[in-house]
Amino acid sequence: MHFKKNLSYTPETLYKYFRIIPLMGGISKLAKLNQNISSLMGQIMKEIEDNTLDLDIYSKVENGLKDHIYIQETEIFRNKNSSGSYKPVIMGFETEHASIWKLLNKIDGEINAMAFIKIKKYFDEINRIFANHTEREENYIVSKPSDPDFSNIKRPENWLCNKMQGKNNLIHK
Repeated sequence: MHFKKNLSYTPETLYKYFRIIPLMGGISKLAKLNQNISSLMGQIMKEIEDNTLDLDIYSKVENGLKDHIYIQETEIFRNKNSSGSYKPVIMGFETEHASIWKLLNKIDGEINAMAFIKIKKYFDEINRIFANHTEREENYIVSKPSDPDFSNIKRPENWLCNKMQGKNNLIHK
């Protein structure tokens, strides 16, 4: 990608010319969480192939995914208005969040029932959604070195993602 010298780069021109949506900062910090989640997901996928599942690693993946969703929906998306080029991307991210959340609930159900029959299928789907999701973050969201540090943000235990709470509007304050 290259930039033209005399063009004013507003959020609209970044989107128009480069398909980049500059949301609020924090993505570079979130990227570290994403890498950790992806690594742990890889471990789980290997274990599932061997017909085992380390519940401690699963718990880290589940919490990591929910923390990722919480940070995006409560810190990153909340400062954007519901108009313009932000709306379809944010709505897409929120739909993916709900899909991941529902699949995690299904995995929890399988674990609680000691059924394990569909866990591999559910993890495959989460892995696919999350890989596409994080790729889109990298392609559509610009971050800066001065991004806020989200490491101290704590997700409330019973918090649900916006779509699971039944929120259909884009901005949830």
